[in-house]
This record gives sequence, C-alpha cells and structure tokens, in this order.
Amino acid sequence: MTAWTIGQTDRFAAAVCGAPVFDLTSFYGTSDIGHIFAAQQWGVTPQQDPAWCAAHSPATFAHRATTPTLILHGEADQRCPIGQGEQMFVALIKAGCEVEFVRYPGASHLFQHGDDLAYREDYLARALAWFQSHLAEPTG
Repeated sequence: MTAWTIGQTDRFAAAVCGAPVFDLTSFYGTSDIGHIFAAQQWGVTPQQDPAWCAAHSPATFAHRATTPTLILHGEADQRCPIGQGEQMFVALIKAGCEVEFVRYPGASHLFQHGDDLAYREDYLARALAWFQSHLAEPTG
C-alpha cells in the first residue's frame, strides 16, 4: 500500500516501504503466489485485463511521487521478488523523488520477523532513522 499511496498523494512527509508490489503484471509472473493471488484477490489476470492491472499498479503512478521513500527488501524474497523494489527505486529516482534502497542479502519476505537478529535490528533502526530525519519533532 505504501508503493500505491506515494503515487496518489503528497500528504506524507516520509514513507518506508518494505518489499513492495510495484508492478502487478511482473508480480503475477515472478512471485511465488502471483499467479494464484491475481485471480483470487484481483479477480483478473494481466492476460485477461491488462488495463485493469495497469490502473491498479503503483508503477503507473510513480512519476507523481514526491514523498521521501526508504525501500527495504530481502534479496531472496520470492513473495515480492527483489525486482519489484528495484523497479520502484528506479521509477522514484526518475521522478526526482528522494529515495534510498536497502537490500538484505539472502533475506526472504518476512526476514524482519525472522531469526537473523542483525537484519531485524538494522531494518528497524533504518526505518526509525528515516522517519526521524524527515519528520518534525512533536509539539506539546
């Protein structure tokens, strides 16, 4: 939802996006569940309705993004393959959006909840630092 939201509004001062689904068509063909998820969750496949998939892909609207965005992604993620994060990173750079991309070698989709405490600590520290550097101090 973060990948979608930043292309729809500029109301947020910062965003952290973990393992995005950025392009529905490529997600369909490269994810371990994309070919099942599409029919069950979207009601269509890219072959059945490419216009629907384009209209619902964050990739279609990324050129409008202005929200500073941190992308955190495991390189061994089969649920949301690393290519999704790579596509988002490039699209945001081309849009002139402030963006950072952090890749975690060998990490799967839910690595931030897994046993590798160093990755979990790094993920949380980076997300916190990103928000701290982009958000004003609370008042009152």
